[in-house]
Amino acid sequence: MTRQVPVELFLRNKDNYLTPALWDAEAEIPVEPAFLISGHKSLYLNVTHWSDKARDYLAHHVARKPNDLRTQIQRINVNHAFQDVDGTYGAVLDLFIVLGKDGIGLRRRVLRQCDKLLRPDVRLALKLHLVSGVTALTSMPPAPRSVLTKGLLGTANLVEFLLIREMRQ
Repeated sequence: MTRQVPVELFLRNKDNYLTPALWDAEAEIPVEPAFLISGHKSLYLNVTHWSDKARDYLAHHVARKPNDLRTQIQRINVNHAFQDVDGTYGAVLDLFIVLGKDGIGLRRRVLRQCDKLLRPDVRLALKLHLVSGVTALTSMPPAPRSVLTKGLLGTANLVEFLLIREMRQ
């Protein structure tokens, strides 16, 4: 059975006209996601038949070009659309890391959008860092699908405590 690719994805035919790409629903998509997604302006991508490839491509693109906010949002939206809890958390955390203390409005909107999908501990951790921001070294709940975090577990409070005790003596 042949299906039409989502309306926003087109290929050029031999006469150089834009035509909707067609493919067999049971077969692999004939074009790699890098060629279909790269430069695509929409924040919402319809990747129904090839979501795993699209999510992998978006994650690799974010790792290479973390400041590409459009791709960051596309990645969040694709993971959210497929109810991928770990993928959504990893994508949101990567956006928070890139924005740091900036973009609080964007961070707030993304957190509100993904609120119901995120685990309670993750939701709380992100809300606690909404104003202060997140770095790649901030201690956060484990995020196996994040491509920008350094995966720090624990806290630096022990170091601070020792310095305070030393100053008192």
